[in-house]
Amino acid sequence: MVDRPGQLDAPAIAERLLPWTPRPYRTSAERAAVLAERDAHRARALRRVQNALRELARPGNPAVAPVRHVALEALSAAAYAREGLAGLRAPARHETRAGAIVGRHPGAVPGSHAAAIVAALAAGPMTPGELATATGGRCASGHENGAWREAYGRLVEDCIVVASRHRWPTAAGIARVDAARARGLLER
Repeated sequence: MVDRPGQLDAPAIAERLLPWTPRPYRTSAERAAVLAERDAHRARALRRVQNALRELARPGNPAVAPVRHVALEALSAAAYAREGLAGLRAPARHETRAGAIVGRHPGAVPGSHAAAIVAALAAGPMTPGELATATGGRCASGHENGAWREAYGRLVEDCIVVASRHRWPTAAGIARVDAARARGLLER
């Protein structure tokens, strides 16, 4: 988390720290059991990471602080300022068959909901509620718009937007990690 500040939420940290190792199965019943084990493992890992993050964020000398606002990631903000939405084009992807590249698909420019989210965040960070209200993220009934949620999720996944659920190390947290690395307890 210190090397990638603001880019990881609790599930992503849990996946990196406590990965699940699959085991082989032969029947559909064994497959169902393996998937149940995976889900239980992921739930336990997430709980452990959430508890650890809560301990690291305790008042006094917190090592971790939650992001309180949604914001554009710094490089994405610079690309948007320089080139507009075209600067945030998704990376091109290659189509493969049997390991061979058979085609290339150029990345798409973000759609209308994503464009509204990026334009609103270009003015500055906002709380999640403010962002949803300002960019059409709520239906007339007050419920969250599904297409908006999907666009927001894609922007977070592509690291264009830093979500409020992500965590940042504090100066004290960075100092603790640096001290542990100096003693050889952590590798880079």
